Amino acid sequence: PSRQSEVSTEKLLDPPVAVPDPYGWMRDEARTNEEVLQHLTDENAYTESLTSHLGPLRESIYKDMVGSIQETDYSLPRPRGAFVYYSRTFEGKSYSVHCRAPRPSDDSTIDWDGSADNPILPGEDVLLDVNELRQVV
Repeated sequence: PSRQSEVSTEKLLDPPVAVPDPYGWMRDEARTNEEVLQHLTDENAYTESLTSHLGPLRESIYKDMVGSIQETDYSLPRPRGAFVYYSRTFEGKSYSVHCRAPRPSDDSTIDWDGSADNPILPGEDVLLDVNELRQVV
């Protein structure tokens, strides 16, 4: 069985042609090959030596990016059955917190004060805090 599209006019390579991979020696899924680790350490040191003068600019750009992000926020609640499901993010935390709350009986708007301590909706339950899960690993 051919793996080629029926509308393709290009011929299939038969037999397939090997393509050299000059970086294949770096493939180390376990991240334990000392030669690869040393090579990456050397490359990072070289890059740092060439770009160290950009440190203040790098920091300024990072602050601008973080300053434009509302870190404590929530996603749009999605109804499913008797509940609405949404995720929350918190300032200083890397991962989301997945929550649910009883589905409101009316189509009222969410009146949240923006505080990390207060729930988005009454009866909020945390289903999964990925920040806590990450600490276990």
